[in-house]
Amino acid sequence: MARFDQYLRLFISVFITHCFVFLSIQAGVPTEQVRDSTNKLLAVFEDPYFSEDSRSDERRERIIEVADERIDWYALCRSCLGRHWTKRTKEEKKEFINLLSEFLQYNYANLIINNFTNLKEIKYLKERVDERFAFVRLDIIDTDDIVYPIGYRLINKSDSDDWEVIDINIEGVGMVKNYRIQFDNIIRKSSFDELIQKLKSRIEKLDLE
Repeated sequence: MARFDQYLRLFISVFITHCFVFLSIQAGVPTEQVRDSTNKLLAVFEDPYFSEDSRSDERRERIIEVADERIDWYALCRSCLGRHWTKRTKEEKKEFINLLSEFLQYNYANLIINNFTNLKEIKYLKERVDERFAFVRLDIIDTDDIVYPIGYRLINKSDSDDWEVIDINIEGVGMVKNYRIQFDNIIRKSSFDELIQKLKSRIEKLDLE
């Protein structure tokens, strides 16, 4: 998980780096909407209002707001639970979604704030659209010329023109798959309640950071 998180931090830093260069294929709608989210996040860090330490909480909240516009946290969290989702009660599902969403949002915001350097350029290599689903493939290149292949999996909902991120693929491993394996292991060896307690414990530790 540590290696996966390392690459995730590099992926997230794309959104806030001021020195990256886009080298892309002819961009379609999914790519352009990801680019739009990028610009909104860049605006947060360029805004003098958010630069003051006393407004760090407001800055984090704004970052989460921007993320909420592009990431479907509900779909992502639900997929992370995999086959165990249908076995949960309505109340259990709600608690799980709330906890995991909070955990991912908090980490996402912190990773953005703490990791805005090291990026040299981004190369958009491929965009594949299959009806309501899309996959955007790109390479992130850091200042040491190390290449990190990244992919976004997106969905276009029937009642909207927006493409929403439902998974992030890092070096061939999806975020959903990564967490699904971890959560499945915890539930099989212990219980769903144990998973909930672990999530609560992680959130409590984040609050102390």
